Amino acid sequence: MLLSRSLIPSVRGVDLATLVLVLLLIVIKLSLLLALSGVTPAPVALLVQSLYDLISLVFNIFFYAIIVQAILSWVNPDPRNPVSGLLSSLTQPILRPIRSRLPLMGGLDLSPVVALIGLTFIKLTLLSIFQSLF
Repeated sequence: MLLSRSLIPSVRGVDLATLVLVLLLIVIKLSLLLALSGVTPAPVALLVQSLYDLISLVFNIFFYAIIVQAILSWVNPDPRNPVSGLLSSLTQPILRPIRSRLPLMGGLDLSPVVALIGLTFIKLTLLSIFQSLF
């Protein structure tokens, strides 16, 4: 993994080496599934489907991380817990700008709801554009 990180740099805090690795794993998964079904995919179609799956996976990770973070906020987890720290580092870049613009409603933080609606809208829009192009 260190070799790939030295060859593929991060851009604006996004670890591109990890994304390339995940994309490669998705390509392998799709290749195996298609080989088991007896279909030989075109390389371009395989790459396009893999990119589609990667985009969907990234949005799903953020979606479920926000849901788990919202549920954990009700039970006040230990801030030193590694899971809590991971969820916070994943969700705060999305939730912080929404919280700064959205007032509290009777002590309720509605920023996770707004974030989930926004993520779902962006995901569906991106994937529909992606499908229409290819």
